[in-house]
Amino acid sequence: QEVIKKAGGLSETAYPLGVILSREAVREKQREANRLLASEVEASVLQLSQSDVADSQNQISAILGFAKRLRDQEVSGRLTVNILLSDPSAPVFLEDGDKVFVPKRPSHVSIIGSVQKETMASYSTTKAFPDYIAAAGGLNSGADKKRIYILLPNGESVKADKDIVIPPGSVIVV
Repeated sequence: QEVIKKAGGLSETAYPLGVILSREAVREKQREANRLLASEVEASVLQLSQSDVADSQNQISAILGFAKRLRDQEVSGRLTVNILLSDPSAPVFLEDGDKVFVPKRPSHVSIIGSVQKETMASYSTTKAFPDYIAAAGGLNSGADKKRIYILLPNGESVKADKDIVIPPGSVIVV
């Protein structure tokens, strides 16, 4: 909040709920987590190679390809922050190299996953969770209603229910 104040404050079109704070130390931890997961995935190849599973060569190739993609995947180093909340007991201290990006307020909500048609629906304060699902044509037969969640603009995820408030720029994941 102090940095934003020193920069002249937020503009009229700024969207504080979508602030992105990226940090190199977090990026490196994400890279390390991907490397560890890739190593575990590669270790599963040994088990598969010793089994009598039909078509194991193709499966081994797919697993090794996945492990390579994990190692090569670009990571964001994103920390979830809410600059609207001032919590003196949990301040966010910036570090050298941190990047703070404040986007413009979006005018949509995305609906992806097990829906009839993935879409970006216009945001409205009068729309509720079921309205956004309806905008995507409803759930498809493979949808798991108990595992729907909302990816908030700041990067946090919350379990969805019919009464949840969905801010603009959110992604509903079915």
